[in-house]
Amino acid sequence: MNRSRLVRLCSSTVLAALFLLAPRCADAIIIELTGTTDQLLYDQLGGLEGPAMDPVGNLYVLDTNTGIREVTQLGAMSPWSSTKGYQLTFAPDGTGYALESACNCIEQFTSSGQSSVLRPDTLAWGNFAVLPDGSLWANVWLGTGQGIYRIDRTTGEPTVVVAGGPGPGGSGIYYGMTPGTDGRLYVNANLDGTLAGSRIFRLDGSTLTPMAAPPNGGRAYAPGPPGWLLVISGVPGSLYTASELWLYDPVAGTSKQVARTDIYFHEYDVSFRGVAYDPSQQTAYVTENHRLWALHLDLSTPALARSWGAVKAQYRK
Repeated sequence: MNRSRLVRLCSSTVLAALFLLAPRCADAIIIELTGTTDQLLYDQLGGLEGPAMDPVGNLYVLDTNTGIREVTQLGAMSPWSSTKGYQLTFAPDGTGYALESACNCIEQFTSSGQSSVLRPDTLAWGNFAVLPDGSLWANVWLGTGQGIYRIDRTTGEPTVVVAGGPGPGGSGIYYGMTPGTDGRLYVNANLDGTLAGSRIFRLDGSTLTPMAAPPNGGRAYAPGPPGWLLVISGVPGSLYTASELWLYDPVAGTSKQVARTDIYFHEYDVSFRGVAYDPSQQTAYVTENHRLWALHLDLSTPALARSWGAVKAQYRK
């Protein structure tokens, strides 16, 4: 797929001008896998969460101001649902599921975006995932009922599979979950609240099997190319909120950095919020605060870092 590279122009230039400085944009710095291209699909929305892919390749993001939007390959957005549903995920038949924070309930969506409550609840549902076999999974990240559940997609009834937290004696907390390219469920967790306590587990039956440690305490957000998960981590030692995007092999423990955010002095939060992968286009879609990026990956050659200065030089030619 041939995508043109788009560079975002800074919109906040006043403060920079006061200091007689050229504005520096807080764009993702691509760690080039030769043939990789990047495209900024959208900017200047409200905060973005997600994204998520449906079975036929449509892309969705949650705009925290307006609800869930559908995104075309060219970056055009259209309203899909006014429901502000977090952790959107899709079953193979096209049914969507998300957490509605206003009612702490599990919402389900038709392919046209019509929503209904699958399960009203008082449990602290945290994250959702649908496996290729169509099974819906959710976790209660902490507190009453903490554990990993399989949710009946017809009745909404949860069945506990792992009771308690991921650590010894049921300690620790859960974060996200994602299907792997092997069709199994991978679970992000933390044992003790420290960076070193971050873990990724694979659910084998009712057992959480620890995988190789993810890079920089990262969390797996989506299946990537065969054998890989897409992982988002923080930048160790960063004064501001910054992020890295990795390809991570949970079995071998190897990682390849794909992208990282860059800091500039008047935007403190440039963190990656989520990622989805389209295997038909070899493209990862990443939300970065209020921006949506498309990163077309080519894993055939070693990575080459491309600095922000090099990007500016490229577009000034």
